[in-house]
Amino acid sequence: MKRAVFYLLGLFVIALGSSGVILSDVGAGAWDAVFVGLAERFGFTTGTWMIITGFMVLVFCRMLTGKKINFFAFLTSFLLGLMVDFWLLFVFDAITLETIVQQWVFFALGFGIMCTGAGTYLQADFAPTPIDTLMMSVAKKTKLSIGNARLICEGFATLLGLLVGGPISVGTIIIAIFIGYGVQAAVKAMGKAYNRPLKKTT
Repeated sequence: MKRAVFYLLGLFVIALGSSGVILSDVGAGAWDAVFVGLAERFGFTTGTWMIITGFMVLVFCRMLTGKKINFFAFLTSFLLGLMVDFWLLFVFDAITLETIVQQWVFFALGFGIMCTGAGTYLQADFAPTPIDTLMMSVAKKTKLSIGNARLICEGFATLLGLLVGGPISVGTIIIAIFIGYGVQAAVKAMGKAYNRPLKKTT
């Protein structure tokens, strides 16, 4: 039960943070920029493209490694897509950021919330995202380290984001540099909450 709570809560918080970063319009994460660019160029919602792209990535991983598609990885992508659309279309739809200060405040808050969500979601150790699956598949196929495999995947996403007109900017670079440190700190903090014993009631 606790795993499910941390899994779903983590995804919900990740979606909130990602949506805030997207709304700030100072540069989204590389993959989020791909989803936004595809939505603006071809229609459908950002969350819908997150789901479609997640499935396509898993199919590619299946072709690359020969392993069956991880249903739970797709479930993670599906849920994140729905949650991102919830925040962007129903909560943030009426919000307009009029100054650069407001944009950067939204970016900073979104980034922090996104890291916190990742730290929460990872406690459940339930299912990888399609992007994490891609990273592991590339690492296994090329014999590269996980870090280098992630760099290749992020570089590809950045180029693809530019190609489809996604919001690639300064914020994208900031996320690429600091996301690892932010998630690491969040994992440590949320680990204490996850492993905290429940209080006995008399």
